[in-house]
Amino acid sequence: MIDHTGISVSNFDRSKEFYIAALLPLGYKLIKEFDASITVSTSFAGFGVDGFSQIFG
Repeated sequence: MIDHTGISVSNFDRSKEFYIAALLPLGYKLIKEFDASITVSTSFAGFGVDGFSQIFG
């Protein structure tokens, strides 16, 4: 079982927009977003359905 995984990207904003569009047909929406000032390392976004994040990138 895989608990979680991440994808490193060179352009967070561009990648976020790609995943917003790619996951929309599956019913996923951007639920959470944290920038590097909060995580102390890198920005990440959480996608999911019904307000529950299931995919983080």
